[in-house]
Amino acid sequence: MSNSEEILDQNKTRKEKQRTFQSFTMLSYIGNAVWGILFLILFIACIINGEGMLEAGEDTSRVTFYLIVSALILIASILCIIGVMRMKRGKKAGFYAYAIGNLIWIGLLFYDAERYGLVFPVLAGISAVFVIYYALRLPKLN
Repeated sequence: MSNSEEILDQNKTRKEKQRTFQSFTMLSYIGNAVWGILFLILFIACIINGEGMLEAGEDTSRVTFYLIVSALILIASILCIIGVMRMKRGKKAGFYAYAIGNLIWIGLLFYDAERYGLVFPVLAGISAVFVIYYALRLPKLN
């Protein structure tokens, strides 16, 4: 194989890796935005329902629990989105923000996993794949 063919192969490989990274970042944006919006709706609903329950004198412990969980997932989603934006700019701090956000998410999934069977562990596994992929790119970040 000549030098020019090797250079072409290297360029092709580099472009494929860039496309893979762009695909992962786009999926990260979409996934975290969807979860963030869903849990923002839950957060608002908890506030509205909690106020009504307080006025009626009912027990609000379940609403409080969902309020805390939705707030944590909102924070995790925002951390992940910020992390992906920073990683796209080549910053290592972006990976750490993304990893912390995903660890919060994965921890909450396993906290409540027994109630929902395999759905939550599968979601946690998908999140772990993203963290592992970004961790493998960590040496390329500044």
